[in-house]
Amino acid sequence: SVLSRNLVLGAMMSAGMQETQNKVINVRDANSTTFRILLSFIYTNTITSMSSEMTIDETLELVDIATMYQEPALVKLCDCSLVSKFEGMPHSNDDTLKLWQGVAQYDLPCTKLLCIKDLSQLLCVEKSPQLCEVLFYEGCVVDSYESTWVKE
Repeated sequence: SVLSRNLVLGAMMSAGMQETQNKVINVRDANSTTFRILLSFIYTNTITSMSSEMTIDETLELVDIATMYQEPALVKLCDCSLVSKFEGMPHSNDDTLKLWQGVAQYDLPCTKLLCIKDLSQLLCVEKSPQLCEVLFYEGCVVDSYESTWVKE
């Protein structure tokens, strides 16, 4: 059952919480499609084809709920998906900053690396305080002559 495959759902239904008494779990933090993908992943340990059609924002919503329900393998799959989605589309500096703001709170190392590379190249062209703040937050030092960066 899904309750034995996911610690959070299992605890909600067996720890004497409201969900235990009502035998109902109300999910307010995700739309039904995103939650279905989460449940499908919990059952099958794979992502459905529906997830490949998800936008970046929808994928970030899936990251959020996967984090909330403690599914680190799904978070890793979303990380890879975000990188391929973002690299496969034309994007502006604003898109990179928006993606960064969406992923900064999560453990998404591949997506963060992609953002840092994009932002460090941009920093070499325009000396933006907002970009400096992002790179400083991640502990990166940017060499503006070489357009490279290192993580300290």
